Amino acid sequence: TTKIGFTEVVEAIAEHAFDVSDFPVILSIEQHCSKEQQSFQARCFQEVFGDNLVTRRLSPKENELPSPNQLKNKIIIKHKKKGEGENIPEDEGEEFDLIHSEKHGYLLMY
Repeated sequence: TTKIGFTEVVEAIAEHAFDVSDFPVILSIEQHCSKEQQSFQARCFQEVFGDNLVTRRLSPKENELPSPNQLKNKIIIKHKKKGEGENIPEDEGEEFDLIHSEKHGYLLMY
């Protein structure tokens, strides 16, 4: 088998994510990496996906989820680091600095 680099995979997703449908793409990531590798991955997601990456709430109302139409051409990352605690930062309603944060079980993208 041929090895494929992380950045190449992310670039391929960005290039073809909305070829068939403009509805959101959800990437489910299970982490087994060091904090440095996670920082690299977060930077890569932000640089390659750009404005298509959901990094903050799309609705000002705390309990309101965005509609599928609001999420068209968006990429959502669902992230969990295996074996870590389930602590979610208190400021989850604000933009979250993915690159400089420490890992606490969830990588919040909004």
